[in-house]
Amino acid sequence: MQRIIDPNSLSKRFISQNHYISLKNLDNFKSTWNSLTSKYTDNIELGEELWQEIENAYSNSYRHYHNITHLESMIDNAFKYKDKIKDLDTILFSIFYHDIIYDIKSKDNEEKSAEIAVDRLSKLGLQSDKIVKCRKQIIATKNHHKNTFSQ
Repeated sequence: MQRIIDPNSLSKRFISQNHYISLKNLDNFKSTWNSLTSKYTDNIELGEELWQEIENAYSNSYRHYHNITHLESMIDNAFKYKDKIKDLDTILFSIFYHDIIYDIKSKDNEEKSAEIAVDRLSKLGLQSDKIVKCRKQIIATKNHHKNTFSQ
């Protein structure tokens, strides 16, 4: 992925048209990912590979809303309400993967995103019950309906 720096601010990275995220925030965001994945695997290379996949997917220029700034906002909200969340790790994984597949013409983005999440979280060694929950949470974003399980 080509990285383009905003000439007006060397502290920002171009994400998509009119969408910037500060490099510091992106580093913090990546740090959140690294902290999360390190709970489930010692394989730093795997965590980095999966992070690159996430960053690349959400940084595509054709994404006008489902982009890295959207992800950043959701992660911020998860931490804002973390005291009310029973399983923050699963919520965070669901956020990271909920729109990893985004094709405006497709009607099964959530299902495809959930499949990728299941595969990647299995590689990380996440417990199967958390993977199932994450899959359900991602599918629930299809119509932006509230999940029926408690969280």
